[in-house]
Amino acid sequence: MEAVGERYVSLDLIMDKLHRDNGFIDKVEFYDVAEWAGEVIKLIGAPAALEKKVTGNSLITPNITVEDYRGELPVDYMKVMPGGVRDYDTKVVFRGSTDTFAKAPSITGEESTLPQLDRTYTINDNYIFTSVEEATIEMAYYAFPVDSCGMPKVPDNVKFVNAISSYIAERIGFVQWSMGKLPDKVYTKLEQERLWYVGAANSAGNMRSIDQMESWTRGWARLNPVINSHMTSFKYFGSQEDLNI
Repeated sequence: MEAVGERYVSLDLIMDKLHRDNGFIDKVEFYDVAEWAGEVIKLIGAPAALEKKVTGNSLITPNITVEDYRGELPVDYMKVMPGGVRDYDTKVVFRGSTDTFAKAPSITGEESTLPQLDRTYTINDNYIFTSVEEATIEMAYYAFPVDSCGMPKVPDNVKFVNAISSYIAERIGFVQWSMGKLPDKVYTKLEQERLWYVGAANSAGNMRSIDQMESWTRGWARLNPVINSHMTSFKYFGSQEDLNI
């Protein structure tokens, strides 16, 4: 069973593959490839296509300072990991608010009525809004993968590499086809490959490895159900059950 690992390859591989596999492509700009690659990674949207990060480990992505119930999200933020928002000092985990009308007290002017330990958050635009007025938030999140130069990184998996290269080839082919420079059957072939490989990359990115499936099996097949794993950010979810009888 295949799963996508946390290794990445550079866009140079994509550039070489484009010219090697598509005779109609004479020249393509590197920054166009970078932009298209970013589009595909967002289009696939699978967690394995993104990078797992925790705030506070880099000067670029420090822990989030909440003031007046609001804090600014990391610059490369894509989405929160399960149980991935907690108070840096107390380690109390925040949960996503289930209130349909949830808004920060700084907007509504109302004081929070939640119990002190029941801390919640909502995310809107580039900010996280919390039920506490001031806090330092440690966030575990999925980030858009980029290298030290700010260019997108590609997961080291043949399906992702083919998905990105076929997407870019189809985009270039569409421009040539629309100007009558590419036969219909050639563009149709490019479109079919793009659809197939993007779907294959999405499936690969969402497929768990054997080790991950073992952890999830232990988490669900328990005689003594644990319903508050969120409080520990699912740290012990995959631990083997020990019944002291």
